[in-house]
Amino acid sequence: MPALIAARILQGLATGVATSAAGAALLDFEDPERPGRATAANGITPVAGMALGVLAATALVQYAPAPTRTVYLLLLVLFTAQAAAVLLTPETARPHRGARHSLRPTITIAPAARPAMALAAPGIVAAWALGGFYSSLGPSLARLIAPHAARATGGLVFFTLTAVAGLAGYAARALPARTVSLAGTALLIPGSLLTLSGPQLHSLLALFVGTALAGAGFGAVTQGALRLLLPPAAPGERAGTLAAYYVLSYLAMSIPAVLAGLLANLYGLQTAVSLYAATVILLTLIGLIRAARRPRTV
Repeated sequence: MPALIAARILQGLATGVATSAAGAALLDFEDPERPGRATAANGITPVAGMALGVLAATALVQYAPAPTRTVYLLLLVLFTAQAAAVLLTPETARPHRGARHSLRPTITIAPAARPAMALAAPGIVAAWALGGFYSSLGPSLARLIAPHAARATGGLVFFTLTAVAGLAGYAARALPARTVSLAGTALLIPGSLLTLSGPQLHSLLALFVGTALAGAGFGAVTQGALRLLLPPAAPGERAGTLAAYYVLSYLAMSIPAVLAGLLANLYGLQTAVSLYAATVILLTLIGLIRAARRPRTV
């Protein structure tokens, strides 16, 4: 167990560094004649990657020999190929003195993007917290509803969330960013309620429909928030702004999920689901009320 926890910590550090750097690189390489494509890709790619990853892992669990080892061997091959590709990628920043100082962690939001962050933050926290719930407790909830269902059912819950999120982000890429962000935030409410009703109804259909609605909200919130945050930032401020977005997102995804796991152990899964859903709904309502009171300057 200590080795697994240490590996997860290293994985988290690597993911945070790589995600913000890769997202900033996408913005640097954007075709000036096609503005907005890099921002849209930043919203779609992470959830699409999670969807493909969980689908592959679910298939390995169901069909592959030694799935807990096979998945990491495949990831090792994939990461090695990615590392080689990174070495061949041209650098977009000019070298200058102070490289060691630049490695010091900082969270910086571009001043021009701060009003957008204030508007979108409740929806971002609610969406990623819901994502953390489905990734950690979704399989347990599926087993609670249908104890004799195939093992792959639990993995398909998180796949549904992330796949629908990717599709929603792609579909909403050309719509007004503020509208997309608020509509996505609102969709989290019926998604949470339907998911909450799954155990009472003993219905996997309710669970998956609720997951799909939550996924649509997740994808829309992600797409809308990034399109609100990144365009106002100057080129030199994009990486810091994107890093701040991911710090908020990953904290919202991880900390509530850990607390929900503790609550599930202490009071049962149903109680944990109810409290989680209530928290997400409260955050979404706060976000919608703040948006309704804020002038349409963002």
